[in-house]
Amino acid sequence: MKYIAVVSLAVVLTSCKDFLDTTPSTALTTSEAIECYDDAVSSLVGVYDAVQGNSNNLGWYGARAVYYGDVRGDLMQSETDGSRTRNLYEMNYDANTNLPEMWSVPYDAIRRASNLIAAIDGGLILDADEYEDELKDIYAQAVVIRALAHFDLCKVYGKLYTDDPTSLGVPIVDFVADPTYKPERNTVAEVYNFVIEQINGVKGNLSKDVTYGFVNYWAAQSLLSRIYLFKGDYSNSLTAAKDVIENGPYQLWSNAEYATAWGDKGGSEFIWEIVSNGSDDWIDREGVPYLLYEGGYSDYIISKKGVEMFASRPNDVRAQVTGAPQRDDKPYKSRYGTDKVYTLKYPGNGSDVRVNNIYAIRLSEIYLNAAEAAFNAKSMDDLMKYYNAIAMRADNTVAAVPANNITLDMILDQRGLELIGEGFRYFDLARNSKQIDRSVRYTHIFPDPQAESYNRSWYKAILAIPLAEMNANKDNMEQNPGY
Repeated sequence: MKYIAVVSLAVVLTSCKDFLDTTPSTALTTSEAIECYDDAVSSLVGVYDAVQGNSNNLGWYGARAVYYGDVRGDLMQSETDGSRTRNLYEMNYDANTNLPEMWSVPYDAIRRASNLIAAIDGGLILDADEYEDELKDIYAQAVVIRALAHFDLCKVYGKLYTDDPTSLGVPIVDFVADPTYKPERNTVAEVYNFVIEQINGVKGNLSKDVTYGFVNYWAAQSLLSRIYLFKGDYSNSLTAAKDVIENGPYQLWSNAEYATAWGDKGGSEFIWEIVSNGSDDWIDREGVPYLLYEGGYSDYIISKKGVEMFASRPNDVRAQVTGAPQRDDKPYKSRYGTDKVYTLKYPGNGSDVRVNNIYAIRLSEIYLNAAEAAFNAKSMDDLMKYYNAIAMRADNTVAAVPANNITLDMILDQRGLELIGEGFRYFDLARNSKQIDRSVRYTHIFPDPQAESYNRSWYKAILAIPLAEMNANKDNMEQNPGY
């Protein structure tokens, strides 16, 4: 679409304002900041910038939203006591101490998206008639990002929908809020209903073309398949997933392609990538690729349980995307020997591992969403079709498993192996009421012994509302139980 072609120039466009206007954009009101199509493009870039975060604000897809789901599970772990993932892995925090910050960055994205939505809704775009279709698409993208932010926040700070939909989730902010606004928390059900309604309401205005780095119709449907799965609405999850699989422009990598496809920007499996074009700012030394890299921070690794799981499947091509320590100038060879403790999913551009996109939505996840939804919906033909597509692609020496022989644990094993390092494992286990047993690990002491084996009923399975938020909104903000 037209706006995609100009997005790389958005930061230098003078747009419809005077070239010498030096007022900071953060100081502008909505009506002043977004007055024409080029402004809307620039604003959309700002929304995506908030999604990825930067080196100082990694509370969303830059790093923390990815490793949150990995290190709180059983197949990955922090490498050393001083690692950035340590507090989330050890769950060694309370409401006042060591609490990871995952609140402000998604709400910053919500604020940016709402500014853009309000400008278009309010008829503030002076050349809207000339760019009617493009603005509909931009508007829809902003709505989807805003909805995703609410969903991700609710996953972290609220109970699962299937536990108690009437329990407290997070505040829904679907307008340009005054800086003095002090919201109350909505229920989990209200957040889910809002998110689903918002995405369904705009997805028809999104492009069905491949839109590298941007949310399109297929990304919206993929998110719906994920959200419905968390909600326990298996029929709708399956329907959304099948739409993407059967009608979308994406293809699973073949067994032969799999090991070398990672890092290939715009690859056939990538439905939505968080784009990294350089090693500055957000993705520098604090992003997921560098945290996982042996020559970087080696901040978190595949756990001993994960290593053994891959080793037990010697014909599984996914084991080729794991590696043992290689560097003589690092201490890891002496710690792990030939154990393949590194995931190699973020190889970078060859010369710089930091320059690697984050995989926000990948087609393999959608197949596995379909398989899990089909299992729960007892749609046996779909279960056999979508489960075996992933299992037989991973190991082309195995035969198809009949639907009646496929168990939930088999699906979760496939999800664990397929999506390791992409932020899913904790949520997959918690969503299915599984005990998260982290006793099979490399040496690491849990200050709180309960963190070694826990389930979603433990109060630390959800984070405390940040202290700064509680202090700023004492009258309206209720803390999570246990804190």
